[in-house]
Amino acid sequence: MAVGPSYDAAAMQAFERANAQTLRWLWFLGDVHGEFSHIEPALKAVQLANTLPAWLVFLGDVDIEHKPFREYLQPLCARHPDLRVAFIHGNRDADTHEYWACLHDCGEVVALHACVVDLGGIRVAGIGGNFQERVW
Repeated sequence: MAVGPSYDAAAMQAFERANAQTLRWLWFLGDVHGEFSHIEPALKAVQLANTLPAWLVFLGDVDIEHKPFREYLQPLCARHPDLRVAFIHGNRDADTHEYWACLHDCGEVVALHACVVDLGGIRVAGIGGNFQERVW
């Protein structure tokens, strides 16, 4: 017996075909855990084909401390001024008040928790994660 929501592979493939152009401009990055060094080489690789994304969407467990999220992103955004960034927080991002504060000190970055935002023609909903009974 299957558990969880049903998955319609044909519907997902149809969505991907219909939105292929838009989806090239929208990158999802999950569980970076404070490691951002892989993003710039990936952007350089697609820049040659003139297919830079318009949005980077971090999917939780950004896992940063001691420095605001906007400062981690500043060099990347300076090199790619048209790049926009959004995020949802993950369970690790709520481990301490410092993690939470650093992540949400994000400047122009769009926090997606509990909202729906149009990102380049695709509506994205965000629900952040927290698996602790008591936070802080």
